[in-house]
Amino acid sequence: MSALSSILTHVDVIDFTSAGVDATLSVSADQVSSISDSNALTMQVNAGDTISATGFFDASFNGATTTYTFFDDGAHSHQTAALIVNAS
Repeated sequence: MSALSSILTHVDVIDFTSAGVDATLSVSADQVSSISDSNALTMQVNAGDTISATGFFDASFNGATTTYTFFDDGAHSHQTAALIVNAS
């Protein structure tokens, strides 16, 4: 993900659902913040993709959607970014 975050800016959605595209990414709050102006990034994924979060975060699940809420400390007192992963 660091390679993407060094070249992508002003992005709100990344779609990895095309045929033959398999993504394996580990995502941090800093990477989400550097890619997205809103500190929130949505990723569209399918069966061949693996997305994980690093750092201080909570994960919530709603059907095929996983939302990772990132915080700047272990006490989760200040939210810094969000990653929404929609599986199809």
